[in-house]
Amino acid sequence: MRAAQKLSARIALASVVLLALPTTGWSDSLLASANGDWTGNGSLRISLDGALEPARCRVSNTYDASTSQLSLSGRCAVPGQTWTIEGMLVPDGGGYSGQWRDPRNDTMVPLTGQRAGSQLSFTFAGDDPDTGERLTGVLVWTFRQNQFSLESYVQTPERRVAVGELVFDR
Repeated sequence: MRAAQKLSARIALASVVLLALPTTGWSDSLLASANGDWTGNGSLRISLDGALEPARCRVSNTYDASTSQLSLSGRCAVPGQTWTIEGMLVPDGGGYSGQWRDPRNDTMVPLTGQRAGSQLSFTFAGDDPDTGERLTGVLVWTFRQNQFSLESYVQTPERRVAVGELVFDR
């Protein structure tokens, strides 16, 4: 279970990165509304058995129209811990793909997703660097006027656990 707890924290951080990454190639108005600097508040679960803890994030999105790539950088904090985050997305056929940097072991983790209206759903997986155990993550990202929200989950062999709930504003 220790491996699942460590990966839970990594997936929670991935969720934060993904929060700030709008889809490229779908809608100019969606991209334009998500470009720029954002501040997020909510909660993150650092371990699968732990409580949701208060979290704050600051992220900056940069969209490059010439390459259709969206890049993100920022920082997130929960009591006693702060992380630097980064990621990117590009159009990929009928969906989108990208990657985020896992701040715990400095590796790039791939992600894939689909869009339904103003909601984006990403899936991604990660290996615990200590045990090699594989866990999957789900991120549901909802856009509203001048705001976006995120709910993320990690799936273990035994259960599905909410690991992040954040709302971002300008």
